Amino acid sequence: MIAHSRPFIGDEEEVATMNVVRSGYLSEGDEIGSLEEEMCSALGVAGGVAVSSGTASLHLALLVLGIREDAEVVLPSYVCPALLYAVRYVGAKPVLADVGEGCYNLTPETVHPVLTSRTEAIIVPHMFGLPADLDGLFSFGIPIIEDCAHAVGARYKGRAVGGIGMLSICSFYATKMIGAAGGGFIAAQGAGLIDRARELSWYNGKKGAELRFNYRLSNLQAALARCQLARLDSYVHRRKAIARQYNAALRHLDLQLPGVADELMDHVFYRYMVQVKGAGDEFRRRMLKEGVRCGYGVLEPLHSSLGLPARDFPNSHQAAEHAVSLPIYPALGEDDIRHVATVVQNLVSGDELSALRS
Repeated sequence: MIAHSRPFIGDEEEVATMNVVRSGYLSEGDEIGSLEEEMCSALGVAGGVAVSSGTASLHLALLVLGIREDAEVVLPSYVCPALLYAVRYVGAKPVLADVGEGCYNLTPETVHPVLTSRTEAIIVPHMFGLPADLDGLFSFGIPIIEDCAHAVGARYKGRAVGGIGMLSICSFYATKMIGAAGGGFIAAQGAGLIDRARELSWYNGKKGAELRFNYRLSNLQAALARCQLARLDSYVHRRKAIARQYNAALRHLDLQLPGVADELMDHVFYRYMVQVKGAGDEFRRRMLKEGVRCGYGVLEPLHSSLGLPARDFPNSHQAAEHAVSLPIYPALGEDDIRHVATVVQNLVSGDELSALRS
């Protein structure tokens, strides 16, 4: 069975994590500070804090911006629910916007209609590794939190994503661009914001009754993340190479392939998303029957979770019904790439296509 996603763990990761185990400094230690410095360098930011998850970093980002009850925070409907949860953690009101047609990202055109005088932040994921139109979104003058959970290593007009918005967050979940079994990172250009995030992320050794959180990343995870970060350029190169092979094999088919909205937006292909003509669930089932496990991209758009009408989110609804994530990750072998492409070719042709549409 060809997995939908799988981390690559090499000898360096084994050595680094064993060194931490033998040191006895599993929770706190030098690996954390070193990871923070290296992530700041990679993103081009003034400061950052390694934390326990991407969701924790989103929560902290909203807190340090001072987002409280009655504030509105804009986020896309076609996204994982972690963004919704983080907004609810601070008691703010989540306001959903549709994504752009075919790009899965927020756009100025989809965000503008939902802005109000109470909008205090926009969470902008770079979905599946393609940078969003940041310049257009900055034009609203509202603080932007870049969600780089899918896009560490991507560049927007020559700048690393994660180093452009007021704040940015990353995830180190096992199958992300940097996989450390879990963890996250919050970064900012302003030292004051990061000092505040650091203050709130950990309670140990601090006096006073201010609400703080147990959001520290462990030294063991930091060692693993550092090894993965060192491999990031090679990971991006490999993902792009696989995407080129898929493009060449599938471009003649009746599929919507991943698009690049602008030649200056660098897609790192955290996911290789296609939209099929028929039901995505049926396509995934048939792929699985042929030994290929495919993903959803997003299991359920937020407008569906919240009971909002699909007509208000046509592109998110379209993606939820028809988008399929094909396997793409650095450890994917050449034979597996060819097999995935062949199975897709066979399904999206002749009788198989008719069956999928029926």
